[in-house]
Amino acid sequence: MKNTFQILIVFLTFISVNINVYSEVTYESYYNERFDFGIEYPNFLIPQPPPDNNDGNKFISKNGASSMLVFRSVKIDNDANIIYSLDIAHDLDKYQYNSDKSVKITKDEIFDNYYKFTGTKGNKHFVQITIFANENFFTILFEFKKSELKKYKGIIDYVANSFNVGESEQDRVQQQPDETISNFITLFLDDCFWGKNMNKLLVEKKQVIMKYIDPKLDVRRYYNPGAIALIYNRTNNFGFSAIDLKGVSNNNNQLKVVPFDLNSPCEFNLDGSDDGVYYSLVESVPDSIDPVNLEFYPMNLPNNYTKILKVHLVGEKIRLRTLYFVKSSESNWILAFIDDSECSA
Repeated sequence: MKNTFQILIVFLTFISVNINVYSEVTYESYYNERFDFGIEYPNFLIPQPPPDNNDGNKFISKNGASSMLVFRSVKIDNDANIIYSLDIAHDLDKYQYNSDKSVKITKDEIFDNYYKFTGTKGNKHFVQITIFANENFFTILFEFKKSELKKYKGIIDYVANSFNVGESEQDRVQQQPDETISNFITLFLDDCFWGKNMNKLLVEKKQVIMKYIDPKLDVRRYYNPGAIALIYNRTNNFGFSAIDLKGVSNNNNQLKVVPFDLNSPCEFNLDGSDDGVYYSLVESVPDSIDPVNLEFYPMNLPNNYTKILKVHLVGEKIRLRTLYFVKSSESNWILAFIDDSECSA
C-alpha cells in the first residue's frame, strides 16, 4: 500500500475566500510517476515538454508572462550522504536569492514541513514554496507580473494545498469523493437519465443531451446481441431496439454518487442493495473486437482528450449501465461511450 502524504498549508483557512473571488479558474491535474507526486495547476498555464530527468514540469501562460514550476529538489550533503534538514535547505535557498542582485525577498516564512519565499525578481513577482515529504524536497515556484499579485494569491493557495505525495490521480478519486466530478454526474443524470429515456434523447439528438456531446466525436455504444460485444454508432441507432426507446428510467436522483472501490463492476449486487452511482478515473476505454477474425483493437481517442471518467449506474431495475466521459483541457466532460455489455457475456 502506498504511503500517502498530503500537505496541509497553514493558509488553508483563506482558501474559500480566494476560490470564491476567482471561481472562474479551472484546474487540471499533474502527476509525476518518477517521484510519485501530484499537484493541480490552473489550466491557463500550459504544460511544457518534461525535462529529460523527469523531475517535474513547467507550466507557462500563452503570452509567456506567467509560469509555474514544480519539481523534486535535490538537497543533499554529498560529503555526509545525508538529506539536509528543512532549516539548512531554507538557508541555502535564501543564500542563493541574496546572491542575486535582481532578487528582493519581501517575506520569508518557515514552518514544520515547508518554507516559503515571497519577493520580486526584476519586473516580476515570485513565490516559492518548498515542501519536505517522504524524505524528499519538492518545490513549487510561481513567477508573474506584479500587477497580478491579487489574482495569484488564491491560485497559489489552492495549488499548494493540492500538492500530494504517494497518490496518483486515480488513487485520489477512489480514496475520497471529488465534489466537482460528483456534481457533474448528478447534473448529467438529472438532465438526461432520471425520469427520462436517455436512449431516445440520444437517437433523436435532443439538445438536453447533445450539449454533453462533441459532434465530431459523437457517442459509441458497446452491446452484445450474442456472445461478442460489438460497437454501434449513430448510423445504426446505437444498436437500440424499439423497446429500448420506450419507457423512462426510474426517478432515482437520490441515489448516492460515490467513488468506485470494487475490483470489478461484476461484483455489484443487482438486488437493490448496491443501488447507486459509482465513478472512477481510468486510463482507457474497453477494446473493440473484430467479429470476423475475433481480434481485439484499441478504441483510440483524439489526443486532446486526456482524461477518462467511468460511471457505473447500478439498480435493481437499471441493472448495470456504464458511461464513459472524456475531457480535454479546453472542454468539460463529454459523453463518449455507453457500455451495455459489461458483465453480461
